[in-house]
Amino acid sequence: MGGIIVIKKVVLISISALSMLLVANFVISYFNSFQKLEIKYADGVSDVEVNIYKNIDGHDIDPKTPLENTEATPVASVNADEVLKLKKGEYLLDVKENDLYKNYRFELSLDKDIATVTIDPEFTDKKLEELLNADKSNIHKMINSAFPQIANNNLRIGDGRLFKRGEWYGTMIFPALSEEEIKNSYFDIYHLVLKKENGQWKIVTTPPDLVLSSQKYLDIPEDVLSATNDIRP
Repeated sequence: MGGIIVIKKVVLISISALSMLLVANFVISYFNSFQKLEIKYADGVSDVEVNIYKNIDGHDIDPKTPLENTEATPVASVNADEVLKLKKGEYLLDVKENDLYKNYRFELSLDKDIATVTIDPEFTDKKLEELLNADKSNIHKMINSAFPQIANNNLRIGDGRLFKRGEWYGTMIFPALSEEEIKNSYFDIYHLVLKKENGQWKIVTTPPDLVLSSQKYLDIPEDVLSATNDIRP
């Protein structure tokens, strides 16, 4: 009889130990299923809301469709530097548009220890246009000063465009022709890019070229070079 009692106690202890082990494994597995996501805002960027969605393929959603107008529900929202703890998996981060910044989205996979993303939105087209109108005269004076052959060879500087948050400017140099001549003539178009640093514009592609190469200008964003190359009269 005493042997049976001992066996029962051993079985109960074993079951209890196994249960504790299973619970411990579950707890460890649960906590290991999460990952830290550190969200940082680029210098000067503030008051921008970011919604985080899980298991959404951004390619299946029209970029112009606000996600809040779909059935998608964010698992988290932030508007300042923050560290989140999220389940490992695939996420879509939606940086919301406001009066100053454009909307943009990007996908993120959480599967390691900690991920860090920087929220770095561009100004809206309206804001960039306002900045360009205020600064274009100074930019063109600087270009004319750097390349006196523009005036000497009856060339002109295009209006150009600002990019990102107004720190990049791309434009073209082409013959000073009438609209009709532009339509009916073949001529070379030279492009150049400037960057604003500490409040001063600096030419960063010298000399102006027919095509600005990303292999030559490694420090200039490729999308800025590409958009500048596409500028036409």
